[in-house]
Amino acid sequence: MSTKSFSWNKSKQSQATDKLATDVELTEHTWEIKRIAEFYHTSTEVGLTPDQVVLNRNEYGENKLTPPKKTPLWVKFLEQFTNFFSLLLL
Repeated sequence: MSTKSFSWNKSKQSQATDKLATDVELTEHTWEIKRIAEFYHTSTEVGLTPDQVVLNRNEYGENKLTPPKKTPLWVKFLEQFTNFFSLLLL
């Protein structure tokens, strides 16, 4: 029963990942360095000016990763009882 639930969640998650992959095209990693510098209006020798840094932060936000969602402690506690052997002991 839990296997079906897990595989359903897995397929739903992979569908969401596939949708994200189709929505966003990232090709900058294939560009030449000169083209990237021109695209982002910067120089490979000097980098961004302080004014450009402020403008980019205002437009794109901080250069930080979104932290992953944390599982509440009560959920972690209850997940211990979904194991087959734990159920046998109860």
